[in-house]
Amino acid sequence: MTYHIMSFDGGGVRGTLSTVITNRITQLYPTLLSQTDVYAGTSTGGIIALALAAGVTLPEILQLYVKYSREVFSGILPLGMVKAKYDNDGLHKVLKQYFGDMTLGDLKAKVVIPAFDLDDKKTPSSWGTKVFNNFCADEPDKKLSVVDVCLATSAAPTYFPSYQGYVDGGLVANNPTLCAVAQMFDPTNHNMPISGLRDLRVLSLSTGCFPKYIEGDSLAWGLLQWGMNLIDIPMDGAVAMVDYQCRQLLGQYYHRITPLFTDNHFELDDYDRIPELVTLGDSWDIKPTLDWLNLISW
Repeated sequence: MTYHIMSFDGGGVRGTLSTVITNRITQLYPTLLSQTDVYAGTSTGGIIALALAAGVTLPEILQLYVKYSREVFSGILPLGMVKAKYDNDGLHKVLKQYFGDMTLGDLKAKVVIPAFDLDDKKTPSSWGTKVFNNFCADEPDKKLSVVDVCLATSAAPTYFPSYQGYVDGGLVANNPTLCAVAQMFDPTNHNMPISGLRDLRVLSLSTGCFPKYIEGDSLAWGLLQWGMNLIDIPMDGAVAMVDYQCRQLLGQYYHRITPLFTDNHFELDDYDRIPELVTLGDSWDIKPTLDWLNLISW
């Protein structure tokens, strides 16, 4: 049995880029979504994954970014240095329009959605990863609201408040591809028997990569000099490491799309620059992806 996985990175409004590219691919490879068994996604990628699993069309998902991003990134809270930049009322309202009262159990496909649990309520309490999914017949997550899971995986610290004790999955798995691969090997997945990695076909979509580098062979820097690099390096490095691991494990059965930004940095809430993301998505070369899809007969 062969299983097909699509995975979407986090990145705020940069999810526009993933959506545009995926839409272009489906226009030339129409069976892409109908043949996909599992959608994985973190943060904004989690919203895309859940929407596709719910049967929302890609043009409708694109409208979420183009039409509603200004509404999502509104409601600025005071004292931004000590409070989240936005409340999540706008995002909740938009998600409710798309998903209503749908639960994970109502979805048409399997999903893998990482978040970070600030307190697991166990004894002793501990924070750690949470991977929402709807795989097993008796999986408790199936009863969860899709809207709630969206809000949990996308609760980016400093941008939005935590949600039901969860914050953005991008803190631990901004590239959720390996989470999806690992979930496939859960022994309780009785309805999706798998014999090995060769049973998987995995398409992973980045929300764009920024060219960054640090010159110097021996940098005896302290905290002041490293500055924001101490945040960016672990985040970007973790995304790249998952890509490396998947390439090593899956070989030709894995394909990653990583659009490259030339010199600009897009903040998570840069909704005024969405037209630039649409332009990049429309111009990005998808021929290698189409060739790969045909090669592995997705």
